[in-house]
Amino acid sequence: MATKLVVQGIEDFSTTAAFTAGDSWIITRGDQTISGNLAASGIINELASVRVMPEFHGYVGGGSYGPWQLGITGEFRNSAGGGRIQIQPKNTAGANADTIASLIHEGGGILDVVGGGTVTTVNNSGRLNIAEAVAAVTLNATGGKLDVGYNATDITTARITGGQSHIIRRGIVTLDLIGAELRMARQVAPVSSGTAAASGIVGTTYRVANGKLTWMGGAISGSIVLMNDNSKFDWTGMPLAATIASVIGTPQALINSGIVKGATTYTSINGAVMTVGAVTVLGSSVETYFGGTAGGGVIG
Repeated sequence: MATKLVVQGIEDFSTTAAFTAGDSWIITRGDQTISGNLAASGIINELASVRVMPEFHGYVGGGSYGPWQLGITGEFRNSAGGGRIQIQPKNTAGANADTIASLIHEGGGILDVVGGGTVTTVNNSGRLNIAEAVAAVTLNATGGKLDVGYNATDITTARITGGQSHIIRRGIVTLDLIGAELRMARQVAPVSSGTAAASGIVGTTYRVANGKLTWMGGAISGSIVLMNDNSKFDWTGMPLAATIASVIGTPQALINSGIVKGATTYTSINGAVMTVGAVTVLGSSVETYFGGTAGGGVIG
C-alpha cells in the first residue's frame, strides 16, 4: 500500500490520488479548509494510519460539511499547530467496522470526535472533545483539556496526569488521576432523548494523587484512594445520590474531602445523600471505621 500526501491548498480529498484500503495519509501543511469528499468511498475502507503535521493550521470537516470519516487499523496522530479537525470512526469495509484503533492528539489545534463508532485507545495532550455517541476503551491524558460526553459504554481504564480541568460524563472502571482536576459529571442521556439517566457515574477503583476529583453522584463498587495529602474528593455539589464502598486516604486528604471518622452518610448542598461503606486511614496505623452520620461540606 502507499503513502499519500495532502498538501497545501487541497480543499477536496478527491483532488488527491485515489485512496485505497491500507494506505497511510499525511496532511503536510496549509491553512485551508478541507470540506470535500470527507466520506469518499476510498476513505471508508480501513486505512493504515493518518498523520496531521504541525505545519497544518487549517480545518477539516465540521459544521455543515460533516465529519471526516475514517477507519484506521493503526493510529490517527494529530499534531496540527492550530485550526480544528472533526473526525468520525466510520468504515464499511475491513475487519473492524467503525473503529479507529489508536488516536493521538498532541497539537495546538482542537480535535472533535463525533458521530458514533469506537476509538480503542486515546492519548491526549491537547484540546480533545469526544461526543456522547463515540465509545472509548482506554484513555490516557498527559495534559491539555478533555471533554468526554455521555456513553452507555464505560471507559475501561483512564490515566490523567496534568492538564486543565477535565470533564467526563460517562463511567470509568479504573481511574488514576495524578496532578490534575477531573469533574465526573452526572450521566445524562443524549440530548436528543430529552431525559436524564436515573443514576450517576459508575466505577470500580479511583486513585487520586496531587489532584482533585469532583463527584456528581453514582456508585463506586471498589475504593476511592486518596494517595497523599494533596488529594481531594469533592462530593458536596452532587445532585444525585452516591454509594461508595470504601474511601482510603491520608488524614489530611480525608479532611480535604470532608470525609469524617465514623461517618457513613453525607448530604450534599443539593440534598443528595452519599453513603460510604468504610473509611480506611493511611498513616501510622490503618484503621477502618463504620457507622455514624455527617452533614455536607468540604473541610480545608
